[in-house]
Amino acid sequence: MYNKIISIPVFVIGICLLVLFTEPKMGSTALSGFQLAGIIIGGIGFLWMLCSLMDTLMKSTEQLRTFKETIRLQKKLAIKIDFKNSIEKEFKEILTQTFPNFEKDLVSMFSFENKESKEAFLAVCPELESGSSFEKYVDELSDAMEEIQEVRIELDEKLAEIAFYNEDPWLWFRRPMPANIKILIDVFEK
Repeated sequence: MYNKIISIPVFVIGICLLVLFTEPKMGSTALSGFQLAGIIIGGIGFLWMLCSLMDTLMKSTEQLRTFKETIRLQKKLAIKIDFKNSIEKEFKEILTQTFPNFEKDLVSMFSFENKESKEAFLAVCPELESGSSFEKYVDELSDAMEEIQEVRIELDEKLAEIAFYNEDPWLWFRRPMPANIKILIDVFEK
């Protein structure tokens, strides 16, 4: 916006000086002092417009890449959350139904009244499965939560880039934002 407000009037002033003030001529040249100033001012305005427009186009291309990366991160986050939920569901069933029933049946086969039964039980099953299953569940769930956190941090960084781009007053135009990213930006900026 600022580039439009400043560079276009500078260019127009340069053109006006070149066209409207043709007299008095400077020495043996065909240009007046105002025309020479108009060429210089108009050239500065034109270069400013051209450079700022090219910069806006480059930032627009970068913004499109950021939009695509944000959409990819949203999909990645959904996959990671689904994986975490499947781990929770699978291990909840294993820890509440499958192994407790197996261990109950195993323990009921042995009588712990004498020392030989205890030793035989420990030889057959030195550690019960639910203990190691619970440990494995905690490790996998912890890993899944760390991966989700990493993706969320990366997604927040992309949203910060998008929010900064949308507030930049020096751009000529802005690329329209996809609806799902617009929702995320609204939540991010609150």
